[in-house]
Parts: sequence; structure tokens; C-alpha cells
Amino acid sequence: MTAPCWPADDSSATSPFGLWQDDMLTAYEAAAALARELMEDLEPRFQALATRRAQRMHELATLMPLFEGPLFINGRCLHWVEPTVITGVNEHALRRLRDDLRAQGHERLADRVDACFLTRTAGGRLVIEARPPAKRTP
Repeated sequence: MTAPCWPADDSSATSPFGLWQDDMLTAYEAAAALARELMEDLEPRFQALATRRAQRMHELATLMPLFEGPLFINGRCLHWVEPTVITGVNEHALRRLRDDLRAQGHERLADRVDACFLTRTAGGRLVIEARPPAKRTP
């Protein structure tokens, strides 16, 4: 593991981002330094912690069903939730059904099916991949 690119205190004045804001680094230099720190220092540490966390969660998932009630540790509550069945729908098949109903003149029924579709909005996010995404061809 390499040493962090910047001091551990990471105050905004000394971080690559802060230095960029103060016009002491170019955007490229700041982005490269931040990416190096993320990839070379932070991600390996987080991966090790994620592996350890997954192991502990598995162990707790084995032990928790043995208790009659919750376990309270450090002000937090651990409890076992029994497995549940999660159902879903084939959205494409449902849309085809809706369209078929409309084509057959069943507008009200098609509208009721259409009302079952829900939409969610997700905020933008930074994606870091192991390799560049494939180029799309029109």
C-alpha cells in the first residue's frame, strides 16, 4: 500500500480539491491526486473492512436466530428478521398487456394497469470502473 498523497487531516486548504479552489493546482492535477489517493490508499482499506464486515455479519446472522429477542449493544439494537418472499413483475410483459388492452378497446382497464407503474428519481453519482466503458456506436 502506498502512502496517502495528502496529509491525513485532509483540511480543505491542503486537500487537492482545496488547492484547486485556491488556483494552486489545475483541475487535472487535483483530480489525478484525488483519484490516486482514492484508488491507492482508501479503497484497499475499505475493501479490507468490507470483507471483515461481511464475515461478522454472516457470523451474527448465524447467531441471532438463536435469541428470543433483540440484542442491545452500544445503544443499538440487533434483531433477526425472518426471511420474506419478495415479488415483482415483468415490466415489459405488463406494458405489452396494457398496450394489447388498449388495442382491443379496453381503455379503462389499460389505464388501471398504467397507473400501477411507479417512477423514481436517482441523483447523479460518480462511477469508478476497473476499465473504461465500451464506446457506444449509433
